[in-house]
Amino acid sequence: MMSESFTVELSESQFEVLEKMAGGLGKQPGELGTEWVVKALQRIAEDPLLKYAGAVNSGISDLAERHDHYMGEAIAAEMRGSDE
Repeated sequence: MMSESFTVELSESQFEVLEKMAGGLGKQPGELGTEWVVKALQRIAEDPLLKYAGAVNSGISDLAERHDHYMGEAIAAEMRGSDE
């Protein structure tokens, strides 16, 4: 399997957080960052609703990123018996 690389620019405070978390896990910051990116991409690729992204103009600008949140709100509203 071929791999590609890219550079991520973080603020000093963001890198400090990454460095601290990586150190606590016995890893290098780049290693932990790579793991996070890979896991995030896997989660996105395995999302069953992703195939519907862009199919409808909902007027909600962050629907693709936050669809789970909006679905949760809709389910909660339905359970409350409201038509929000």
